[in-house]
Amino acid sequence: METKVFRLSISSFLSMMLLGGLLLLSQTLSAQEAKMSSEEMAQNLTGIMKEKLSLDDQQYAKIYNINLNYINKNKELQNSSEGRMSKFKTFKSNQKAKDKELKSVLSNEQYNEYQQLKEKLKKEFKEYQKNKK
Repeated sequence: METKVFRLSISSFLSMMLLGGLLLLSQTLSAQEAKMSSEEMAQNLTGIMKEKLSLDDQQYAKIYNINLNYINKNKELQNSSEGRMSKFKTFKSNQKAKDKELKSVLSNEQYNEYQQLKEKLKKEFKEYQKNKK
């Protein structure tokens, strides 16, 4: 049972990083994630991406920096006084820019896998939010 709970936490974490807009709309963070530094979050996310996308060492280093940059941007955005809709629009713009940067680092096959993973996690996150209520 503990393993299943841990996996849900990892899925939730990855979903929130990849789909932070949903997080911004719901305004929720788990206690564990709230205590993580940006560097720890980037390290965890990049580690998951390394496993799922078979990143080499060069790709890992570049993607870590991309993830850290956008995690910091999203944290600033979340803590800003902007309205929800403005935050969401800014997040979507940031996500497009991040995807463009990732596409320049990943192979076509890896990028397609990344897009599929994002969609899968988006669905899981929506289900998680639905069941949470």
